Amino acid sequence: KSLEVAGDYKDTSKIKEAVNIMDNIIVNNPDYGDAYYFRAIILHALNNPKYNSLIIENIDNSIKYSDSNKYIGMEKNSASKYSLKSMVNLEMGNNKQALIDLETAINIDHSDAIRPSVVKPNEDPPRGSWGKKDFDEIIKKFPKDYRGYLFRGIYYQNFGLLLTRNDYKSMISDFKKAIILNKKCDMAYYLLGVSYDRNIVWGEKSKETYKEEAIVMAKGLSIWNAHPDECKNIISAYTDAIKINPSMVNAYKG
Repeated sequence: KSLEVAGDYKDTSKIKEAVNIMDNIIVNNPDYGDAYYFRAIILHALNNPKYNSLIIENIDNSIKYSDSNKYIGMEKNSASKYSLKSMVNLEMGNNKQALIDLETAINIDHSDAIRPSVVKPNEDPPRGSWGKKDFDEIIKKFPKDYRGYLFRGIYYQNFGLLLTRNDYKSMISDFKKAIILNKKCDMAYYLLGVSYDRNIVWGEKSKETYKEEAIVMAKGLSIWNAHPDECKNIISAYTDAIKINPSMVNAYKG
């Protein structure tokens, strides 16, 4: 109800009405985790620094009472909550804590932690969503920290089919850079493998490559048979991820 009242978050009076609705819900249900998170989202939409500490307090309560969540279909885990907490900490200048929070979020669910809200990576997102400029700024502030590159690579990858062919180069480059800075990052290796895999299908190709694929597929083979070297890179990336983290199930699946 409160999110419906808030609408597109452009009308301040509606946002405040939505906050009042959540206030009443929390008074009557003080251990209702979802209510704290929704109130945090709504308060963040006001774009007023005076609410930042309160937003983080609400997110912490939402995580604390996560077992009591009742709303089905929106927030399946705490990844988006830590993600918003990271965003607010960045706005407050708590950069190191912001990196910790977003790292926590991607370790819970990297797809849910950095969800694109625009059509193209370079577009400016609405308030409350991550954009490429955010990660560019993190990398600028912490050029030796692998997480900035890992976050930006994940941001690219989460665009899925909306990702342009040229963007694949940037995504792969970011994961490679993350690995250079931290050779123990199993997620970077795994996501690099995923990127290599998707690049075979959707990445930029020459006319000669298209011809080679057509010849192979005419023989009843898959497109991957036309890319033996790339497939070796995929397997190598997944293997490295498993060596670091033998319990990484998705790396075994490939």
